[in-house]
Amino acid sequence: MLTWGISQAKRTETTKVVVVVEWFCEAKDGRFHEIHYGIVELDDKDPAAPDFIPFDQITQQQMLDWVFAKIDKTSVEEKISEVIESQKSPVLVSDLPWQNVVAE
Repeated sequence: MLTWGISQAKRTETTKVVVVVEWFCEAKDGRFHEIHYGIVELDDKDPAAPDFIPFDQITQQQMLDWVFAKIDKTSVEEKISEVIESQKSPVLVSDLPWQNVVAE
């Protein structure tokens, strides 16, 4: 299951225009887990524009829509899904032989 979210937004102090959004995409499948983070810079918004959304009225979904307009969402989801699949069937296994000694 993939979950998209916003971890932080940076805005100008005076105009309260959001200029940077920090996002994440997290995948969980049973005991397997992976998370990717990213940052996007947004286009400058005019607070006088008719489609301007005041900072205190912005939803997480609106910020995610802004992020999706700037990144390749499908590529991120494919990469994170590939990582989960590789965790399920690892090609390489991390191990030390002396840590797996069975007591007789």
